[in-house]
Amino acid sequence: MTSSSKLTFGIILGIAGYLLFLCGLLLSFSLIGACIGIPMALIGLPLGIWGSVWMWQGKVQRAEEAIATGVRQGIQQATTPPMPPPTIKQSAPIPPQDSK
Repeated sequence: MTSSSKLTFGIILGIAGYLLFLCGLLLSFSLIGACIGIPMALIGLPLGIWGSVWMWQGKVQRAEEAIATGVRQGIQQATTPPMPPPTIKQSAPIPPQDSK
């Protein structure tokens, strides 16, 4: 799984899990809603935690990819011979002309 898809899936899963937990917690304060709210909260909390872990893993994987790309480009720049500076042709200076 790529870092961006893991990060996106983690964000969606984390938000959904914590919203499910919050709704379950709010429902558990009522007597009838407690039958639905407590299981919702018990399902939502692990989903939110799992989503947070996936977000963290996606960020770490994205940082590792960026570092690897930077190192690869640095090695490539170090191994290529330097280009000679471009030569600039200068024309002879033009003497000032009198407008009179």
